[in-house]
Amino acid sequence: MKTIKNTLILIILSINLVYAQDITLSFANAEITNDGVDDYYEADIFIASTEDFYLNSGQVYLEYNTDAFGEDVSKSGNIAYSQPDGSILGYSFGSLSPAYTDFVQNDNTTSRVSLSFQQNIGLTALETVPEIQVTSTAKLLFHIKIKYANVSEASGICFYNEGVFQDQFYTACGSDGGGQADCTNAPGEQIFGDTYDCSGAVIANCLDTDNDGVSDCDDQEVNSPCPNDVDGNGVSKDDDNDGVPNCNDQEANSPCPNDVNANGVSNDDDNDGTPNCNDTCDDTVDTDNDGVSDCDDNEINSPCPNDVDGNGVSNDDDNDGVPNCNDQEANSPCPNDVDSNGVSNDADNDGTPNCNDTCD
Repeated sequence: MKTIKNTLILIILSINLVYAQDITLSFANAEITNDGVDDYYEADIFIASTEDFYLNSGQVYLEYNTDAFGEDVSKSGNIAYSQPDGSILGYSFGSLSPAYTDFVQNDNTTSRVSLSFQQNIGLTALETVPEIQVTSTAKLLFHIKIKYANVSEASGICFYNEGVFQDQFYTACGSDGGGQADCTNAPGEQIFGDTYDCSGAVIANCLDTDNDGVSDCDDQEVNSPCPNDVDGNGVSKDDDNDGVPNCNDQEANSPCPNDVNANGVSNDDDNDGTPNCNDTCDDTVDTDNDGVSDCDDNEINSPCPNDVDGNGVSNDDDNDGVPNCNDQEANSPCPNDVDSNGVSNDADNDGTPNCNDTCD
C-alpha cells in the first residue's frame, strides 16, 4: 500500500511539473492619441511564459481611473478591444477560420472591465504556426483603446488580479475530427502562477497644446507664441535675445536688445533716429529753451533764446558781437568797435563813431 501511495504522489508531482509554468502579462507602447475630436489611451497587451505553449482561453481584468475615462467604459462604448494583425489573437487560418473567437468585453465594476477570448482552431493546427505560440519572448496578445473623458487625469490603468480574478488562462484544447478545438474531449489545463506588470501602462498625459512638435511633458513653453519656430525645448526662438520671439519681432537684429518695445524695436526716446543704447545725447533736453536741443546747441545758454540760428546761437545781424536782443544799435557802423550794448564807440564824443572819425 505504501508503495502505491508513493507512486501516486510521484505521478501527481510529475503532472504538476508538466503544467507548472509562469505567464507574465504586461503593457507596452502606451500612448495618448487624438482622432481630431477626442483623446484616447492606447496600449498593447503582451504575454510571455517560462514554458512554451499554445493558448486556449483567457480573461484579463483591467481597472482604470473613472475621473479619466468615466464609468462603465464597455457599456458606454468607450473601449475598443481589438486583435490587430501580428497579434496572437489576430491570427487566422482563413476568413472563416480565425484561431481565436468570442472576444467578449464586460464591465466587471464601474471602474473595471473584463476582456476575454476563446480558442477556435484545435491544437494540431495551432502547432503549425509557431509565431502564435506563447514563449519566453513577450508577444502581442491584443490591443486596447479607451476614450478619455478628461485627458488631464492620470489613466490609473492596471491589471486586476485579486482573488478569483487570478489565473484565468488555459493551455490549448485538442482537435476534433474537423480541425476545430475540442475542449470537451481534449481539454486544456489551467495555468497557475500568473504575473502582472503594469509599469508599461503608465504614461504622462503628454499632449502638445501649442502644436509646436514638442510634447507638453518636455515643453518649457507650453503655449509658444511662435509654434513654427521653436527650439528643442519648445521655446520660441529669439535670435537677437531681446525678449520678443522672432515671429513677433519687427526688428530682427535689435542693436539694443536690452531696451526694446513690445514689438522688439529698440527704443529711441528722443526720436532722433538713434536708439537709446547708441545715443550719446538726449535730444529732449534744451537747457535755454531756444528750440535747439543741447546735443546740437552751440550756445547752451543763449542770451537771446527767441532769436537764434539753427545751431542755437543768438543772432547778431550787424556782427558786432552783441546779440540782437541786447544790441542798442541794430546796425552798428563800426561793428568792430562797439561797447557792451553794441553801440559804436565815440572816443571824443563828437557824434562821429571812431571808425568814421578822421580827426580827434
